[in-house]
Amino acid sequence: MALAAYPSRPVDNTTSATNTIPPMQQPEYEVRLATPDDISAITTLILAQGPNPWNHLPEEEVRAHVESIATGTVSAVVADTYGAIIGVVTYEIGHRYPDDQPLERAAELHGYAAEAVVHSGYAGRGIGTELLKAAIERLTRADLQEIYAMRHEENIPSRRMMEKCGMEEVRTFDDPKIRPTGSRRTTVMRIIVESKKL
Repeated sequence: MALAAYPSRPVDNTTSATNTIPPMQQPEYEVRLATPDDISAITTLILAQGPNPWNHLPEEEVRAHVESIATGTVSAVVADTYGAIIGVVTYEIGHRYPDDQPLERAAELHGYAAEAVVHSGYAGRGIGTELLKAAIERLTRADLQEIYAMRHEENIPSRRMMEKCGMEEVRTFDDPKIRPTGSRRTTVMRIIVESKKL
């Protein structure tokens, strides 16, 4: 799946049973680790607010990915305002990018951000950047040195968000199967950090 950020869609202040968004105002929110109780609200947010021409978000894959929070194979940080989730970044640990690893660390575990979505009513306020930084911080505390993310080559908001978090471009490649629009190419981003194992 590809990293999404700041989807372009009209502001929707309607409410739902799973993710009630308060009336528009400068939000007071906390960034916290997601729990299994958040799975429904996170899924709703990603599927409702994530789709745009740059993002690859198959519903079944999204649901399976988010539901893995319950088993601990996927983690997430969320922006929570008044009990409603208005932003999320999910992340994992594994071997997803072995070809992009430094040669001497090709076999090492690394982290990667998977989904990043902010409710359109709160976009442009730095919430996505704050969440991605929080995810990177948590991954470095797991003794990881390399953290990756993917985006559509032409997704400028995602690129800016990643760069603000210290990520740099590693490579760009043709990816028409999941990138049917624009250049049809995917860019891999990475930050190399000093581990902060607890």
